[in-house]
Amino acid sequence: MNADAKLELINSIAKSKNHLLLEEIRKLIDLTDGSEEYVLSESQLAALKAAEEDVQYGKTLSQEEAKEATQKWFEK
Repeated sequence: MNADAKLELINSIAKSKNHLLLEEIRKLIDLTDGSEEYVLSESQLAALKAAEEDVQYGKTLSQEEAKEATQKWFEK
């Protein structure tokens, strides 16, 4: 990731008022310290399997479609 992308991410985080999103970002950052292995739950494993099947059968979104769907979800 280049410096501009990092700054853009930092700015987005700083502007966010979505406390749940910020908590999840914190969890992801904490995972990257390498001190512990993250173990997926059964429901997370099932979600990953379903996602892999979606990709296999072409049930995917373009980058633009995913961006629009994500934006709508955050506006809720």
